[in-house]
Amino acid sequence: MRPMIIRVLTIFFVLLAGGTVVTAPAQAAPAPTQFIQDLGDKVLKIVADKTISADVRKTTLSSAFFDNFDVPYIGKFVLGRYWRVATDSQKADYLKVFGQYVVAIYADRFTAYGDVKFSVVSQTKVDDTITAVESTVDRGGGAPIINIEWRVEDTPGGYKITDVVAENLSLSVTKRDEFGSVIENGGGNVQALIDMLKSKVSGN
Repeated sequence: MRPMIIRVLTIFFVLLAGGTVVTAPAQAAPAPTQFIQDLGDKVLKIVADKTISADVRKTTLSSAFFDNFDVPYIGKFVLGRYWRVATDSQKADYLKVFGQYVVAIYADRFTAYGDVKFSVVSQTKVDDTITAVESTVDRGGGAPIINIEWRVEDTPGGYKITDVVAENLSLSVTKRDEFGSVIENGGGNVQALIDMLKSKVSGN
């Protein structure tokens, strides 16, 4: 996996787990922009309690991911052409473990970072339902500021994040390349990927 994508997802969990979210006044923010701001604010109120356990923290991160990201859409896109050859059982199994995998591999990484400043700066309408929300992450200490674009879709169930793009690298595309390699190395069998994801989730 490319280092930039690792940093971006780690920073996402940093924001959820105790980073500093710099927001504009709520009444002045367009809805998709406010959605991204609220993503950090909502969870910060929960994890500010230093008495919570690591398990509770991970559960909070998991809930935030499943509630705010379009996991089925991203998971299907990431599987790419292999979605068509997967059985119905494999599809259901894969989508269930995909979100668990993303949370499991990144939930513990945020502890390596200090306080960060997350600023939502603008939004651009992509089409009738998709808005690109631009943001920056300042890690301080002279580290380069990271530009992050969140693809937010207006769905019947509310706003959902469908992709995260950092420095022109798409999370979905990067994971598709990685997962495709796992399947190819497993003889073209989607089960090889599912087994790998389950292994990662279980910590094996």
